Amino acid sequence: MSSVLLLHADVVQAGIANTAQTYLLLQTVYLKKRDFHAAEQTLEEMKSVGIQPSTLHFTQLITGFSQNKDKEGIHRMLKKMQEVRDIVVYTIYCIYLRVFG
Repeated sequence: MSSVLLLHADVVQAGIANTAQTYLLLQTVYLKKRDFHAAEQTLEEMKSVGIQPSTLHFTQLITGFSQNKDKEGIHRMLKKMQEVRDIVVYTIYCIYLRVFG
């Protein structure tokens, strides 16, 4: 996994721009390393370079937080999802509210 992070650093140093898929891969690596903070920070980094996180980014993080039994992390992600105007995101948020109140 750290080889992915090293490769990413080389790509960035070469001036190649990240894509939404790049951030999804980074989230996967961070979550497998159980670095939940770094995984969540990818959302802010995406926004700072003008890339809108998708449902995939949020659900991947929610899955990671769920596997870690981090209810606060799940709730933070669902709150951040409200910023995205997407019917799938809205549906996931409604399900969460129904289940957890």
